Amino acid sequence: MARQNENVSIQGYVQLRNQRRECTTPIPTQAALSLRESLPRTTYSLSDLREEIRAAGLGKPAALKTYAKFLLLIALAFGSLVVILARPEQPWWLQAPIACLAGWLLTGAAMCGHDGAHGATSDRAWVNSLLASLGFTVLGGLSVAYWRHKHNLLHHPNVNVAEKDPDVQQGLLALSTRQHGSHSRLVRWLQRWVQAPVFWLVGAPLVLVDLRLTSLHFDIAEIARGNHVARHLADLGWIACHYFLWLVLPAFFLPLKTVILLYAISTPICGIFLAFIFAPAHVPYPLVKEPNDALLVQLVSTRNFKTSWFFRQTLIGLDRQVEHHIAPKLNHFELESAGRIVRAYCLKHSLPYNETSWLRALLDTHVEVRDGWKIDEIVVGEPAHAGAAS
Repeated sequence: MARQNENVSIQGYVQLRNQRRECTTPIPTQAALSLRESLPRTTYSLSDLREEIRAAGLGKPAALKTYAKFLLLIALAFGSLVVILARPEQPWWLQAPIACLAGWLLTGAAMCGHDGAHGATSDRAWVNSLLASLGFTVLGGLSVAYWRHKHNLLHHPNVNVAEKDPDVQQGLLALSTRQHGSHSRLVRWLQRWVQAPVFWLVGAPLVLVDLRLTSLHFDIAEIARGNHVARHLADLGWIACHYFLWLVLPAFFLPLKTVILLYAISTPICGIFLAFIFAPAHVPYPLVKEPNDALLVQLVSTRNFKTSWFFRQTLIGLDRQVEHHIAPKLNHFELESAGRIVRAYCLKHSLPYNETSWLRALLDTHVEVRDGWKIDEIVVGEPAHAGAAS
């Protein structure tokens, strides 16, 4: 049974989020919403907020800083691996945390490609594409063309929107009553009882495997259709570089079984890291049935999470998803400055600004995954004013 339909509208959603006290800038009350709806709809908009960010001088290229950080993270990661390989007699309880540190640093380096894929690193397209390919493809094994299609084109403008955002259309995962009702009786029973543990114990470790296979299929399918053949062939070439770097080259120095074992272990570990990074940004919020307000959809479906200095440096801006979704072409070095502008704008217009600790974000993600099958999709904004948001 749904939670008394408390999520079917933005008003009900407001009440729920205020009860959980998740926002540093509170979501507006019913009275504030009614007042806002009585004002001209052009008093706030996504384009207006982006213009304020541009007027503050943000949005400048940061190619040198980003590439330097990318190389530094790789150097630190491989340095950590050398420590393990140079001292194989060390006990596992010393090697395991060093290996996890190396995996985290490599994940951070790969996420530098996220800036490149968004065109946020440089005003030169080839500089962005090179970083995206080095990070996402050579380090991560993902097709850049696939990521731009899935993430930039589909996810960003439709964040958490049911049947449009591919990140919330995950096969057997039910994040709303509608998704739950579309499955067989057996699958519905599993969703009610084991969805959350399966999400963390199976889905998270395998997320990188799924992304690699899906992106490979995407490139091959696009080539077969004759769409941008050269671009997708180049992607396949970069993917071949990934497997050469991680499987062929190490085999000259280490036993093949060891190389395969290391790759097999590192893949699910990095998958868990990705789940811990991306899921808390959007999963804690209900799916959107009707997105009638471009800015409000981004704000009610996205969260920042606060963390330590080390993680702020290695998350490559993915701890500040609110600002990233408002202005995806900002490089990650500028997101903190943009945050002050976005927070002030939200306060001025009684808009939500979601920010919690990382732990709280993960706990809320767990709750939403556990209970998603009984949560109704919400309506964001008034249909009559949909055309005013930009």
